[in-house]
Amino acid sequence: SRASHSLAVPHALKAKAMRTPAAPHRALTVSSPPRPRARRLAFAPAPPGHAVSGRAGTASGERSVRVLAEAAAAAEGAQAFLNAAFSTATFAPQPFFLLMVLLPRAQLTKGVMGSPVPILALSALHLSIVLAAASQDDAVQQIALFADVFNPSGFPFSDGPFRGMQRLFEVPGFIAEEWPHVLAWDLFVARMIWLDGLSRGVFTAHSILLCNFIGPPGLLLHALTCLATGRALPDFGLAPAGPAQAAGAPAAPPATALPPRRAAAA
Repeated sequence: SRASHSLAVPHALKAKAMRTPAAPHRALTVSSPPRPRARRLAFAPAPPGHAVSGRAGTASGERSVRVLAEAAAAAEGAQAFLNAAFSTATFAPQPFFLLMVLLPRAQLTKGVMGSPVPILALSALHLSIVLAAASQDDAVQQIALFADVFNPSGFPFSDGPFRGMQRLFEVPGFIAEEWPHVLAWDLFVARMIWLDGLSRGVFTAHSILLCNFIGPPGLLLHALTCLATGRALPDFGLAPAGPAQAAGAPAAPPATALPPRRAAAA
């Protein structure tokens, strides 16, 4: 009976399992992630309340662009003027030097260089270059560097002034101003040498050439030439007044190599 009972239990369990309804089959579904909310694109029309501020921002941007374009055009024009003026200041003095060297006693040379007009014209050109260079972005930088050049600390063994001048020659505006400055003064001194040579019969071609090349040594060479030929040092019309002039008497007209009009007409 115990064996029959052990055999009957599996059959009972099997029959119970057959009578129990099966669980319904669930279909496997894959759920997709939630779709994000659509964003308004940058170029979408703004809400009505922002329409006025948008137009104001556009107008402000256009004005900024226009101002920048005008500033760029002005800077380009100033640089073009500087280039033209610099070239003119470089080559304009050379014909005057050639006249005084090659034709010192010719009427053409006396008519041209007897007048201060060439020097004044170059001075006006130099002034225009200075004004144009002052409008450049590096104008303030030049002032700061000049302070380094004329800094007396450590004088005379400090290299500060030399280093400051080196930095100045890296500034385009300073170069544009300094070179015409040098050439105009060289021509001014060369004209003084030429006038002194004509009035006292001193040969001046070599001194004028050297003055054109390196400036002050040309004046020194003229002084040495005067001494070597038995003449006094040139006073360039700056001789001290005599007793009569000191007392208020009118000074005698200075000696000049330019012929008077009456003699020229004769």
